[in-house]
Amino acid sequence: LNSLEAFIFETQDKMYQEEYQAVVSEEEKEAITTKLSEASAWMDEDGYSAVTKELREKLQELRKLCKAMFFRVEERRKWPDHLAALESMLNHSSFFLRSVKLTPEDDQIFTEVELKTLDRVINETITWKNDTVAEQEKRSPTERPVLLSKDIESKLSLLDREVHYLLNKAKFAKPRAKAKANSTASESSSKANSSTSESSSKANSSKTEEKVIPPNEETKDKETTKVVQPEEEPPTKEPTGQNTDSSSQSQPKDETASTESTEKDQSEKHVGDEL
Repeated sequence: LNSLEAFIFETQDKMYQEEYQAVVSEEEKEAITTKLSEASAWMDEDGYSAVTKELREKLQELRKLCKAMFFRVEERRKWPDHLAALESMLNHSSFFLRSVKLTPEDDQIFTEVELKTLDRVINETITWKNDTVAEQEKRSPTERPVLLSKDIESKLSLLDREVHYLLNKAKFAKPRAKAKANSTASESSSKANSSTSESSSKANSSKTEEKVIPPNEETKDKETTKVVQPEEEPPTKEPTGQNTDSSSQSQPKDETASTESTEKDQSEKHVGDEL
């Protein structure tokens, strides 16, 4: 009884609101208004003594009559937010796809099929939105709308799922082995360069070592033979009265005498020549 009474009063008030008046024709408005007035009069006469089953039947009859009007009003309320969310998702998805396509081929983590799938979903959603909105604008507000909130939510969910799939893949993607190979190659090249520098330094040191020519054995022998012998002590004069060897004393005297005579003769000859 309370539900039926509340529905009658609320619906009678809504029939004077602008958003409800915009979606009902004059015939529909008259039919709804007439049924509400009859239900209200029945409530005053027999409603308070009616059984629960009869009250439920009256309530269901009125709801069925007003269902189309409520549906059109509810859809028109949802359109702005749903269309704005869909437009925002399309912009973000298109920007994401363009950014991914600009990624170099070596760094690309998405397959061609995945990118084509997202591109197809974006294009289909844009086409559907433009065509459906254009079709809805041609329809009268009193007719059943072709632009439905459930369809917008479905398109939005499909597009969001495709984008999130790629984002999750990018989040958990592992770097390619090529990058590791490049790092390994760079490490090996640095090692090769270091080994080359070491070998070159060793070669230079060996060259400098080669320039120092070690002495030959002959020079060593000559140097050893050039050792200065200690000078012979001059013969000491023996005191008189001691016996000495006649041969050792006579030999140096003869040599000195012969030398002195030779020098004397040469000087005399030289003087004679000069004279």
